[in-house]
Amino acid sequence: MSNDERYIEYEDARGPDGGLNTSGGSGGRAGESAPLQCRARFLKNWPWISVADNNRGLCERGKANFGTSRETHDATQAEWEKFRHSEITLENTLDFLQFCHRSAPFLNFNGNTFSAIGRIIVQRGFVEFSPQRAKLIGSAVGHYVAGTLDKNALTSFFNEMVAEPAFEIGTRVTTLKKSLRGVVKSITKEGDVVWQPDRSNTTLTTTPSGLLPEQQLETSHSERETTEVLLGRSKVKGADKGRRVDSDYPPP
Repeated sequence: MSNDERYIEYEDARGPDGGLNTSGGSGGRAGESAPLQCRARFLKNWPWISVADNNRGLCERGKANFGTSRETHDATQAEWEKFRHSEITLENTLDFLQFCHRSAPFLNFNGNTFSAIGRIIVQRGFVEFSPQRAKLIGSAVGHYVAGTLDKNALTSFFNEMVAEPAFEIGTRVTTLKKSLRGVVKSITKEGDVVWQPDRSNTTLTTTPSGLLPEQQLETSHSERETTEVLLGRSKVKGADKGRRVDSDYPPP
């Protein structure tokens, strides 16, 4: 199994459907995340009727009227049906979901509708990750589709989540949400990491998948933005003007 194949196993969110082209085109540009460049028909088994059904369910739970936009619905549906049969990178698929959200084909909950599809695709595709990492990746994708996380932040987050660091005694570490930082004290025979949080006299034991190496004290703007979004501390960027505000995608 190649490095890319371990990231995305399913062609779409409803189940496996043939082989997966993980060539990533010409290999990607510098700074691109390998899993974001995997190619497949990620939306093949998502006909427009299933998208509309998901929106209808969101409206029912949110006690909002279900309906479609006379200005944008038919054009967005046509684009969707054409796009979902194309073999496209995961990055371009997420861009298309964001485009559909901004086109606002439905009267309410456009952001939640298309964010949920992106989240399902990656959570079922990143089969080799721990449930916690898969949930965080899905949440980041949902925020990107909803417009509350930019492309640089998403790429940086993907690169961080798919890395396979080797921990040793003395390594500075942080939890996945970066709410706790500390230092590795020992590695158990089973491979678990025993670490001590800063300003604490106790030690914690966790699997390597639950920690990240602390890269540096001065984090980039993208890293700060990603952390604040996933912790629910960021401000909502924009909304569907004249429609129900649904771009404040919920934190995990």
